[in-house]
Amino acid sequence: MAEGNGLVVCALAREASKIRTTALPHSTVVMGPGGHFAGAFSMHLEQAAEKPAWALLAGYSGSLDASVCPGDIVHATSVRDSADAVLNSPLSVSPQGTGVHRRHRGMVYSSESLVCHPAEKARLGMETKALAVDMESMVFASLCNRFGIPWGIIRCVFDSVHDPLHPKMLRWCDSRGNQNTLALAWDLALSPGWWWRVPGWGKRDRLAGKAMAGSVENWIRGQTA
Repeated sequence: MAEGNGLVVCALAREASKIRTTALPHSTVVMGPGGHFAGAFSMHLEQAAEKPAWALLAGYSGSLDASVCPGDIVHATSVRDSADAVLNSPLSVSPQGTGVHRRHRGMVYSSESLVCHPAEKARLGMETKALAVDMESMVFASLCNRFGIPWGIIRCVFDSVHDPLHPKMLRWCDSRGNQNTLALAWDLALSPGWWWRVPGWGKRDRLAGKAMAGSVENWIRGQTA
């Protein structure tokens, strides 16, 4: 159990909006997606007046395992990257809570690029045995270790292992994690074959947001009880 004021970290403003109230009285910050995350989070920790007692990375991810479906929660026991480096979470806990959302405990794979294609997701899942993929977990864990901050990771699955992602999806958020509506509209206008997926994305956002908020609340209670 890590006592004291903690820090909940998200890559996207959309993710933070789902859990900001749930995380109170602990701070929730948005660091930006992918390659923007490392510099922003490092600067935040360097400039913080007080080191947090713990840090939790929470947000959406893609599935690498057919048994892990959209809306499911993954509590990371460890993080692995493309260089096969592995960091174990000091605050890995068993999933708790009740509800319709399934909870899993296992490895998260941290990719340097967006994993778009189902075949690539399936390959990564088989090779790494990871349950989910994102672009921030390894940087988050490494920086927390450097600053001596106990850390945990909760990922809510947005896309299944069989779902393709638009190859320009990273453009749909700016460096601060805010939605870039113009880029989103432009890319979809040039990709009419993707339009039919938009209503499903909205439904998954609501489903994943609700599941993530409940899991973050339960995780924080476990750290501060």
